[in-house]
Amino acid sequence: MDILENQLQSRWHIDLANRKADGRYQAGPLFHLEGGGHKPKGDRLDELKVSIPRWTIPPMELILTCEMIIANFYPDKWEKMSGQKKWLELIRVAQQLCYPSYIARFQNALGGQQESVLRGLWAKEWGI
Repeated sequence: MDILENQLQSRWHIDLANRKADGRYQAGPLFHLEGGGHKPKGDRLDELKVSIPRWTIPPMELILTCEMIIANFYPDKWEKMSGQKKWLELIRVAQQLCYPSYIARFQNALGGQQESVLRGLWAKEWGI
């Protein structure tokens, strides 16, 4: 948002690939960061019409998303809390929920070289 002009300059969102009615996924990584997106109750004519590229990112839930926000916008606070036992317990649980399948896909691509890491993370390759 351009604060002085109150105009949207860029919009980004963390996303899960959309599944079409026929069961196929939109092209791109299953978990991704994407430009664009719809402003709630906004005028679609004012929106930026960019939906690619879709940048691959690891899956995140609320705790991991909070950590990313705190680390980026409050780095001094993140430095203090990132070593605290209670915080690390929350992070470990969240990472165990989100990362094993994602990391396994990385390792499979790196180990066998049958596909690139990006191909392994492409939505249609997950088989779900």
